[in-house]
Amino acid sequence: MRRMDGVYWITFYLVFILVVGSVAPIADYADTGIRSTVTVSEPERLGMTVAYELHTPIVIDGDANFTATAGANGWPGDGSDENPFIIENNGINPEGVSGHCINISNTRVNFTIRNCNLTGASADAGIYLNNVSYGFLSNNTCILNRYGIYLVDSNHNTIANNTCTENSDRGLYMYNSDFNTVTDNDFDDNANYGIILYYCDSSLFSRNLCSINRYTGIHARYAVSNTFENNICNRNGDDGIRIWYYSSGNILSNNTCNDNGDYGILIDNDYHLWLSAIVADNTCSGNDAGIYASGSFFNVVNNVLTDNEWRGISIEGCYESTFTHNYIEGSYEGIWFSHCSYSTLSQNSITGSDWGIWFEESNENMISQNSITMMVQFGIVLSMDSSVNTLYLNEISVDLDAFYDEFTGIVLDSSTSENNVTMNYILHEGPSPEYFVAMRDDCTYSRGNIIDRNWYEDYSGHDIGGGIGDDPYDIYGAAGNSDLHPLIYPPFAPTWVEPPTDQVIDYWNQPFIYNLNATAPTAITWTLNNTVQFTVNSNGIVQSITDLPVGVYGLRIKVTNLYGIYITGSFQLTMQEISQPEWIVGPMDINLNYGDELDYGFIAADDSGIADWAINDTTNFELSATHLNVTGYVNGWQLLQITNTTTLVAGVYPLNVTITDPYGNSLSGLFTITILSQEQDLEPPVWVIAPADQILEFNTSFQYFLSANDLSGIESWIINNTLHFTIFAIYYQGGSTVVITNSTNLIPGIYPLNITVFDFNGNELSAIFTVTVEPQTQDTTSPIWIVAPINEVIDDVDSFEQRLGAWDSSGIDRWWLNDTAHFTLDGQGLIRNATVLESGVYRLEVRAYDPFDNFCTATFTVTVLKAFTTTSTTTTTSTSDSSSTTTNTTLDGQDFMVTLVLGAGLGSAAIIILTIVVFLKKKT
Repeated sequence: MRRMDGVYWITFYLVFILVVGSVAPIADYADTGIRSTVTVSEPERLGMTVAYELHTPIVIDGDANFTATAGANGWPGDGSDENPFIIENNGINPEGVSGHCINISNTRVNFTIRNCNLTGASADAGIYLNNVSYGFLSNNTCILNRYGIYLVDSNHNTIANNTCTENSDRGLYMYNSDFNTVTDNDFDDNANYGIILYYCDSSLFSRNLCSINRYTGIHARYAVSNTFENNICNRNGDDGIRIWYYSSGNILSNNTCNDNGDYGILIDNDYHLWLSAIVADNTCSGNDAGIYASGSFFNVVNNVLTDNEWRGISIEGCYESTFTHNYIEGSYEGIWFSHCSYSTLSQNSITGSDWGIWFEESNENMISQNSITMMVQFGIVLSMDSSVNTLYLNEISVDLDAFYDEFTGIVLDSSTSENNVTMNYILHEGPSPEYFVAMRDDCTYSRGNIIDRNWYEDYSGHDIGGGIGDDPYDIYGAAGNSDLHPLIYPPFAPTWVEPPTDQVIDYWNQPFIYNLNATAPTAITWTLNNTVQFTVNSNGIVQSITDLPVGVYGLRIKVTNLYGIYITGSFQLTMQEISQPEWIVGPMDINLNYGDELDYGFIAADDSGIADWAINDTTNFELSATHLNVTGYVNGWQLLQITNTTTLVAGVYPLNVTITDPYGNSLSGLFTITILSQEQDLEPPVWVIAPADQILEFNTSFQYFLSANDLSGIESWIINNTLHFTIFAIYYQGGSTVVITNSTNLIPGIYPLNITVFDFNGNELSAIFTVTVEPQTQDTTSPIWIVAPINEVIDDVDSFEQRLGAWDSSGIDRWWLNDTAHFTLDGQGLIRNATVLESGVYRLEVRAYDPFDNFCTATFTVTVLKAFTTTSTTTTTSTSDSSSTTTNTTLDGQDFMVTLVLGAGLGSAAIIILTIVVFLKKKT
């Protein structure tokens, strides 16, 4: 029992010490200045238990003092970039004494302040930096001070993940401090401002919470080239973000500024500084106005502005600015534009407002391609001396459910002049035509407004072609203006059904064909930038018209409607050779006897050719290549042969052969070469590519490859039908490949073939297969003459006969002759006379037809003459010393005479006349 009692007394004593120790330092905290070893926590504030070490306010002035203070307090680090001083886990509360919780001045050492609880500096700051660089402030809680964090003349610092709320003035105050980074902090619920900065440039403010502050979430004056992104600035008394007073070149993007008392974003860009300001991708809803911009060189893009009570965007005094792709819904006025010039309002969407776009005293601006829909009173209003503006291709429509008694699509008041209103689309018809009008022009100046080529919902004129009305459209108002060329069709630009996307095709899959699709209310035309290598037809089909080398082709397509309004689309065509090489005869494991020389071959092919080949074992083997021209392969085959460069000892050699085409596509083959002791080979060859029955179309060439391997090598091949077929073999170590081709024209039918392959030991391998030649089903080629007809002359007592010859790949099917009354023509091309031919000339045409009605034709003549008789008269004259004989021959029907004079010295005159009639007959 006494032991137990001792335990109880020891426990009580320890508890007493802890209680006393926790009270005494707090009682002396303000006066002593000694460090406490007692920890406190604030779990309600942070949602987690964080222990702090109580500490007196910290004051550091200069790098040397920082080093000394760090040493005195045992802070780690040496102030370098790699090893900064670290102040952490401190709880500091001045408890009514003036001064900052942490005050650092005039330093350039690197340091970190983290996980500190800094509160109670009612007239000063939780953290104060003056002329300080390279500080990193993170995860600190700075509440119930005047300023959460205060920077003066301090550059290149980082403020991240701190909580600076419930301060009596500002969460973060920065003055004349540049190149700082402020991210992921909570600056909510301060008495005046979340963040305020004066004369601060080139800093980043990102992902901060700046809501429920009395005045402004983020407030900047004289601020240049800062970036404000992804901040949340909601429910502040005045503005979500306010950038003004000679501020320029700032970027505001992806911020959320909702339900603020005045503006979601207010930005004043000083034009004297000539720096562009960007306001992009922000969301501003439920404010009095979404965005207010004043100054020059703005780019206000892609913002979402909904349910702002007064205006979506309020623009004043802008010069050379752009407002585009903003979405505005539910404001009284969509965009208010005052005293602005040389600026562009383009492709904004404004819906559900009373007034779409309102211009005052603004000149030489472009208002184009805006969608202003569901308007209650006015679409676009130009007023108060606004002149030389262009209203182009805007879409305007009325909200008929608003129960308002009048609507005007475009208003040009009496003070406006020289504005150009063209290609706009206006839906304005309502219950009272006199109060629901497309356009009103009250300008009576001599230099009035130009209204031309717009589309009106109620236009009823005629069009004889071209999409332009032939009757003018009268414009309401005192100007007495009219649109002389109203549009028949809405002038909307074409739209892509599916925008063009980048294409990649294989070089061997040409031609390139890509089907694009766009639509428009009018007919459309297609054009492209590269007409040397590509074409595009009226249906949007892009096709290459030449063989495209491997490379990248940038194409730009333009689609234009009837009124010259177009869209463009671009895509990149990458032409590449992506096919791997292929094995025709791939490498296989082989066995060799010791002492045998290796000469092993295999065959590869690639459409682009084989550019490189390699073998893994270059110590024992060498790889060479031979190009083979082969029908049907663009770049033929590559015969790869492996030979040994050393005497191969018995064993197994694992080999890897890699072939590569010119575009880096490669193919590898793994195999082994086994060196054995020499043995008798009793095994026949084996098929690598075995024969199979083949079907061939008539009149086409036959080419068929077979391959066999054998341990002893292949010696020869034979085929049974050498009349119609020939074989050509390639031999290599352990195998052979043979190609069988036809040696004659193969007529339709079945050709049984027996192919036999022999190894060097007389072992053989045979296979039987058939080649079936199918009849030709189509032939457009005419037969040709082998023996053509010739002109011929005969007598009327003779018979006529002439044999002709013709050839066709499909065969000669039949013959035709024009004169079958006098002649006959048989199926073999033999022409004979069918009757006794009277004298005269017979003109004949003969044709030879193939089975597909193709024919060759020829014309010739047969001339028939009358048979003739011969009459001879002989006269003999004699004198005392000579004699002569004259013979006259007359052919019946011809002027023909033969005179024969025979002379002899008879000494007396004697005349003997001998008449001989000879009937001549021509031999047949």
